[in-house]
Amino acid sequence: MHTTSLDANDFDLAASLECGQTFCWQRRGRWFTGVIDDNAVAIRQDGTPDGVLEVMTYPELDEERVVDYLGLEDDLFVIAREVGRDVYMRGVLHRWWGLRVLRQPLWETLASFICATNTSVAAIERMVMRMRRKAGVPIGVRGKSPFSVEHYVFPSPE
Repeated sequence: MHTTSLDANDFDLAASLECGQTFCWQRRGRWFTGVIDDNAVAIRQDGTPDGVLEVMTYPELDEERVVDYLGLEDDLFVIAREVGRDVYMRGVLHRWWGLRVLRQPLWETLASFICATNTSVAAIERMVMRMRRKAGVPIGVRGKSPFSVEHYVFPSPE
């Protein structure tokens, strides 16, 4: 297991993981657990928008991949300048400041989108988790805190 801390300026972990763009993260108290590539990941934020992220990975995920996945290097002020040109978008930006577009694997994104057609977020989460359990490779971290459930790598298109 590998643990690291990441600076997270203008980042909202909960908003980014619970907004409906991904369906593989589960909240366990202050921790979010899920899978990035072939690694089980647990992340928590210290409670402030500029808070440090504590990241645990199993077996070990490159810190740069976590930064890329979460979009931590995106400059929200540059993005806001481009998209916040009308009053509606400025309100959206204010309400959801810190939300990032995640860089999920393309196949996982496409398969999740197909599952999402005409259903609720909770139902999509169940479908995606069933797909992982049925066709994905298990990551053996059961019983290692904060990983209280077994995690599976998203199955390949094959």
